[in-house]
Amino acid sequence: MDEQFEKTENSMSIYYTVNKMLIALHMALLVFFVVMRVYVMVAFCAAGIVVYIFSYRLLDNQMNKHYYKITYYEIWICAAGSACIMGPEYGFHLALIAMLLPVALAVNTENLGNDTRFFKCSFTKKEGVFLVAATIIVYVMMKLGTYHDSFFGRHIILHNSILQNVVFFANTAFIIIYIFYYLSSYAVYINKSEEFLRQKADYDELTGLYNRNRIRFILEHNYAAAKEGNNPFGVAIMDIDDFKKINDGYGHNAGDFVLKRFAGIVDGIVRKCEGQIVAGRWGGEEFLILYYGENKEDFYMLLEYIRMKIYEAQFLYDRNRLSVSVTIGMAAFAKDMSLDEIINNADMKLYEGKKSGKNKVM
Repeated sequence: MDEQFEKTENSMSIYYTVNKMLIALHMALLVFFVVMRVYVMVAFCAAGIVVYIFSYRLLDNQMNKHYYKITYYEIWICAAGSACIMGPEYGFHLALIAMLLPVALAVNTENLGNDTRFFKCSFTKKEGVFLVAATIIVYVMMKLGTYHDSFFGRHIILHNSILQNVVFFANTAFIIIYIFYYLSSYAVYINKSEEFLRQKADYDELTGLYNRNRIRFILEHNYAAAKEGNNPFGVAIMDIDDFKKINDGYGHNAGDFVLKRFAGIVDGIVRKCEGQIVAGRWGGEEFLILYYGENKEDFYMLLEYIRMKIYEAQFLYDRNRLSVSVTIGMAAFAKDMSLDEIINNADMKLYEGKKSGKNKVM
C-alpha cells in the first residue's frame, strides 16, 4: 500500500513539474511573439498560461487523463498557429510531426486491455485520423504563407536571423528530447507488456500460483533431468475436501475465496522453503506440489505441515467460518515409470485418502 502511494506521489510530482515548465515555456514564447509583433500568438500564449494555471485543479483531483488531453491539444494548437504564421524557418512545424508519435503509439494499443495499453488516456482512431489530416492542412497553409507573405500577415513580422536560428535550434532540441522520451517510454511499455503476457501464460489468474501448463513444463524438465541420474523429485496432488459443499452452501464466490486463501497459505510455505518445492493449480480445487529431493520422509513431513496449516487456518467468509481441510496423495520419482504414471500414483494415493476419511497425507 505504501509502495503504491509512493508511486502515485512520484507520478503526480512529475505532472506538477511538467505543468510549471509549460507555464515557463509559454511565458518565454509570449515574450518572443511580443518582440516579433505577432499579437495573435501572444493571445494564444496568454490563453495557454491561463489553461495551465487552471490545470492545477485537475492535478489536485488526480484527473491525469484529462490533463494529458488538454495539454496535448493546447500544445498542438499553439504549434500549428506558430507554424502557419511564422513559417518553416523557425521550426515550429517540427513539433506537429513529433506530436503524431504518441498518437500513433496510443492508437496501436487501443484494443488492448487497460493493463497493456501504452497510454491509458489514449487517443481513438478517429482522433488519430483527425490529427493527421489537421497536420497536413497546417503544412499546406504554412506553404501558402511562404509563397504569399500577406496570407498570414508575415510582411509585418520583424524577422531577425539570429533570433530565427536560436528559435529553430530550441525547437529542434525540444523535438529530439520529446521523441527520445516517448521512445524510451515505449520501450518500458514493451517490457511491461511482455511481463504481463508472461504472467498470463504462466500463472493462474485466481490463485496467483503456476497454472497447469507451467507446472507441467517444470515437471517435464525435472523428469528429464532425473532420468539422467540427477535431481530426483517427488510429486503430490492436493485436493480440498468437500469443496462442492462450500460452493453449493455458500455460493461460487465463497469457493473462489477458499481457493485464494488456500493458495495464499501454500504460497507462503513455498516461499519459506526457498526453492525446495514448487506449487501450482492443477485444476479446479486440485493443486500440485513438486518436491526437489529423494528423502520421502522429509517430503511427507512437509506435506503434513501443509495439511495441518490448512486445517488450522481460519477461513472466514461473510461472517461464516468455513471448515476447510485437504487430502494429499504423494508419489516419488522412479526411473521405470513415465511422468504420467508418477502423477497417476499420486492421484491414486489421493483417492485412497479420500475414501479412508479425508484430511490426511497418503
